[in-house]
Amino acid sequence: MSRRLPRAVAALGLSGTLAACNVFFALDDYAGPSEAACSSCAAEQCQCAPTAPAGFDHARLLVAAKVSDLCPSGTLTGVAMGQGAKDTGCTCECVSPPSGAACALAVFTGKGCQGTPAQSIASSSCTALTASGELSAAVVPAAGAACPAQAALRPPAFGVRVLACLDPVPGAAGCAAGSVCAAAAPAPFDPSPCLVAQPGASPACPEAYSHEYVFATGFDDQRLCDGSACACSPQTCPDTQVTLCQDAACQSNCGLKSQSFTNCKDFAGLTHARVDFAGKTQGTCQPSGEAKASGALGATGMLTVCCRHELAQGP
Repeated sequence: MSRRLPRAVAALGLSGTLAACNVFFALDDYAGPSEAACSSCAAEQCQCAPTAPAGFDHARLLVAAKVSDLCPSGTLTGVAMGQGAKDTGCTCECVSPPSGAACALAVFTGKGCQGTPAQSIASSSCTALTASGELSAAVVPAAGAACPAQAALRPPAFGVRVLACLDPVPGAAGCAAGSVCAAAAPAPFDPSPCLVAQPGASPACPEAYSHEYVFATGFDDQRLCDGSACACSPQTCPDTQVTLCQDAACQSNCGLKSQSFTNCKDFAGLTHARVDFAGKTQGTCQPSGEAKASGALGATGMLTVCCRHELAQGP
């Protein structure tokens, strides 16, 4: 097991009080017992442990913790920490405008509706097409694909996440001199009693807790995202009806007459178009492509953890 670990995430603040020895509650899928008084270390869920020296707090450790895991009721503080700052990369996102905008017919040069439209027709009047030859058309928002693409960093993570639950220590009833009655650590906690150094302190581990580990509690995130490969599909216009014809009145030789379509249509030889019914935009813009992350990712906020025994599930 590594003794010195890289850096990691932010502290989870949970507050509470417990009159006697701390007891264990449900943690994620573990069904713990109900709260019970702990008048001595003969009580369930309690154990005698060497007293923590100045600068340390008694704690239970949940190694390989999930982000959803929380400390049980009665814990003074929960601290999320870990080993190995993990770059989770970037994701492509779209900023969708409000739905309900007008739709139009976008005409493209060539097949497949690729690139920038050569013409946008929103009028109900028969309009001459500015391009000829092989063309394609799609029904899109009248303002174009007003749906900017952007890249966003995914939150960094730990390679191994550890949750430390700092516990109140009520007294030494039932324990030998130099020991206190501390919370036991049933599964899924690691069975070893542990201490966590208080923030800002850099104490050495006492002899009774000789297994030393250093975990991180935060990230130094200097990453940037390259979103140049990100793209966004426009909102849909399912109700828009259009006509494409060969005559200036849009009455005869029509390859498409008062029809709705949402996919790209390829055509040739048609010279005029009109929008018979302008529908409204619906839904959200959908992202595509892959964003790339660059830059350094490190860890900060190192905390010393001292355990009575070696951790069973070493990070």
